[in-house]
Amino acid sequence: MLLGTDPEFVFIGNEGLVSADIYYPRQNNGRHDNPEIGGDGHPKTVEIRTSPKSSPKEVVGEIKRIFTAHKDDIPREYAWRAGSFCAGKSLGGHIHFGDIRVEDGIITALDGIIGQVVTLLEDTQEAKQRRATEYGKRGDIRVKPWGFEYRTPASWIVSPEISLGVLALAKACVQEELAQDAMCIRYLTGNRLQAVANIDRHSFMSVDKSYFLEKLPVLWDVISRYRYFFTEEGRPLWRNVALLKHIALNYPSWHTEKDLLHRWKVVRRTPSAYLEHFKDKKEKLPPEGILNAEAVVNMLAGQNNDRR
Repeated sequence: MLLGTDPEFVFIGNEGLVSADIYYPRQNNGRHDNPEIGGDGHPKTVEIRTSPKSSPKEVVGEIKRIFTAHKDDIPREYAWRAGSFCAGKSLGGHIHFGDIRVEDGIITALDGIIGQVVTLLEDTQEAKQRRATEYGKRGDIRVKPWGFEYRTPASWIVSPEISLGVLALAKACVQEELAQDAMCIRYLTGNRLQAVANIDRHSFMSVDKSYFLEKLPVLWDVISRYRYFFTEEGRPLWRNVALLKHIALNYPSWHTEKDLLHRWKVVRRTPSAYLEHFKDKKEKLPPEGILNAEAVVNMLAGQNNDRR
């Protein structure tokens, strides 16, 4: 199985949303020769396109490489922002799965694991706005010649630590289904099956986090038993998955106010235009440690007992 992604983001300037097609023409031609960064379906959004990789860590490395290579394409006064919905634009965090065929069990598992966990991370109002458009719906799959694309999640590239957690969880989930291991949909019963496969539509569309938090302990029991996290590749990534739970339990959202390049440590800046645009946002910000997520990732690194 190969992994890839084409997450979307926008640029923010003094007057708000900047037209991305000034710098990146819309070039998505549906083939494999698209540039690694460019426009797609809307003139004001841009996406990065990673090449297929075998591991989540490689994909995250590719995202940072693309950010670094193109950091000077855009005037420095513009900030880069991901998340669910920004300045009237829906932002997607599409995940590509190559060399496999999509099946109903895989779609159900992705909705039950990635769909619910990412919902707990999103800014509630932004997530509602995205779901009110044609995007963000459960089971949003596109079959491709090389595999399939899961399109439900918001743009999770808000930080490298969160990105690694989401991609690791996605690979673990799909591998469990492909191998028909103990935590695949076919073998789940009782509370575990209800937690993963039974998602109330109204709660999902209204982003009722209390509903998802109530399900989280049983959901985490399933996630913690995924075979991938007991492999040489997956074991070190468990701390990033644990970070997702930590944010869900302790913070209102994954906090998209920080400039993307700042959080990816590509350019250390927070432009005044960006701060001005969001000056009226009242939500309490967490300490710098959680914004960078490094402190929490390191704290969770040895907490294997969190998995049970």
